[in-house]
Amino acid sequence: MKQKVLCRGYAADGSRVCCSAPVDFRLQRDEEAPADGLTVTLAETGLPALYRVELLVNGVCLFGGLTDEQHERWAAGRRETELVCRSFEALLLDNKAVPGAVRCPSRTVMEHWQLRPLGLRAVGGSPRVFPGEYTAAFGESVYNVLRGFARLYLGRDALWMPDETTVSFSPREAGRCTLPAPVEVVFSRQPAERISEVMVQDTRSGGYGTVVENRPAKTDGVVRRRFLRSAVGDAAALIAAGEKAAFVWQITVPGLWNVRPGDFVDVEEMPGDFSALQGARAEAVRLTGGNDGLFTRVTLEAEREKTPCGLQKN
Repeated sequence: MKQKVLCRGYAADGSRVCCSAPVDFRLQRDEEAPADGLTVTLAETGLPALYRVELLVNGVCLFGGLTDEQHERWAAGRRETELVCRSFEALLLDNKAVPGAVRCPSRTVMEHWQLRPLGLRAVGGSPRVFPGEYTAAFGESVYNVLRGFARLYLGRDALWMPDETTVSFSPREAGRCTLPAPVEVVFSRQPAERISEVMVQDTRSGGYGTVVENRPAKTDGVVRRRFLRSAVGDAAALIAAGEKAAFVWQITVPGLWNVRPGDFVDVEEMPGDFSALQGARAEAVRLTGGNDGLFTRVTLEAEREKTPCGLQKN
């Protein structure tokens, strides 16, 4: 089915601005990045300042967010406008939190304390009141303060914005998507990401006597140490993050597919050597469009031991 891509802009007063079809675009979603990123090029100049931008495919909005940069270019007879945008979570990242402390924090308290001054509201998560005191340090972003609250009291790292006025403390529900046969499958090893051992500081002596080893990395000849002033559990998490980043699966399929990090992905007609990728979880997604066509590239969280034929297990 042919896919029609449109860009819709809005001025600061909310008025809609007609835009031409994008010449090219890149939409990046990553579970490690709080906000999605969109860069889109339009074959026109003279647009008013755009406050908000949407990217639609066959009438479905794949991106809604704020304009960080707006560039106009005149070169070789071409007139172009480039928009660099981030999703609405940018509001939480770019604004500093109200510094201070509150007793008996709750979602309602956090909403009135940090979100209402920005014209935002909170939904999801537990509505209960928690004992103790919660502090927002001077210079912290609203995002970090709210995420810290969610981690400490709600036991999760969920924080996202379903629209430009709502902050949700409930996890985004994972979906399942079936993609067409891939045009490319890539397995990458990035050994520079691996950590062989972490030295943890003893709070009493000040020395780094506790060693947390990554035996598989050491077996593979990796020598890369880190030092931490925190708990052994943090050292294990640091090693695990390095292992995760060191082995990367990516598949590229034709067309634009609304896959989000956390979704589970099935693939039609997956080559036999790559059958282990069926049902893998998406970690990052990049949607692109331009002269070469429309493509979706998904980075998958696949089991490391199930490498395809011809690749040695690490």
